[in-house]
Amino acid sequence: MVLALGNDILGDDAVGFHCVRLLRDRRAGRPGVDLVETGESGLAVLDLIEGYDRAVILDAVVTRQVPPGTILEFSKADFQRLRGSSPHVSGLPELLHVAERTGMKMPSVLAVLALEVETPDTFGETLTPGCQASLPGFVRRCEELLASWGH
Repeated sequence: MVLALGNDILGDDAVGFHCVRLLRDRRAGRPGVDLVETGESGLAVLDLIEGYDRAVILDAVVTRQVPPGTILEFSKADFQRLRGSSPHVSGLPELLHVAERTGMKMPSVLAVLALEVETPDTFGETLTPGCQASLPGFVRRCEELLASWGH
C-alpha cells in the first residue's frame, strides 16, 4: 500500500496526493499496490494500513533542518522511541504504539517518505513552484522503494 496523507486545499500539504496521482498514472507496472489518499489523521490512519504487509506513507513535513525539496525517509524503527510531548498528541509513533498494544496487524515493513516543504498551511489547490520542482524526485524515490519490494 501507498498511503498519501494531506489536505487538498492547503497547497504543499497535498504533495503526497500529487505523488500518488502520478503513481496512479504510471500504474501499469505496479499491480498489487493499493494507492490511497486521505485527509484523515490519528487512529483512522491505523485502520487504513491495518492488514497490509508493507506500506509507504507519503506526507509533507516542515523540520527546518534541511532545505525545502529534501526527501526524508524513515522506517518503523525510527519511531520506536519517539513519543509526543503531550498525551493529546497522536502522531505516528503514538499510533504505532497503540496498534502494537491492541494487537492490530500492522505492516511488518513501514516506510515514511516526507518531502520538506516551506508552506504546508497556505490555502490553495496547487503546489508552490519549489514543491512542484521536487515532485518528480519524490515520485521516483517512491517507485524505487516499491521496486525494491518487488513491485
